Amino acid sequence: MQPHIGERAAVPVRIEIMDALPTTAVGKLFKPKLVWRAAEHALTEILRKTLGEVADIEVAVGPDETLGRRATIRIHCAAGQNTGDIRTAATQAVSGFAIHSDLVLPEA
Repeated sequence: MQPHIGERAAVPVRIEIMDALPTTAVGKLFKPKLVWRAAEHALTEILRKTLGEVADIEVAVGPDETLGRRATIRIHCAAGQNTGDIRTAATQAVSGFAIHSDLVLPEA
């Protein structure tokens, strides 16, 4: 038996209190929805760190028939902001995620 375990136990990065866990029609836990929520949070967090307060960010993650899951990222910019620079920064920020994402910058 090992007297010392060199690896630290997993510590949650974030705890989210939910009214109810997502379930299937037969009442089983629907784990993909939890994964999508975690991805939404992670993408939103990295985009807020990257873009700061220059834009309003909406992220929705859901199923995709061919890719498994897909993120739709809407970035609402104020009038006069350089959407090209914002698009480039946002694309680079989310490029490290293993999820396909559609970036939408509606006209202000």
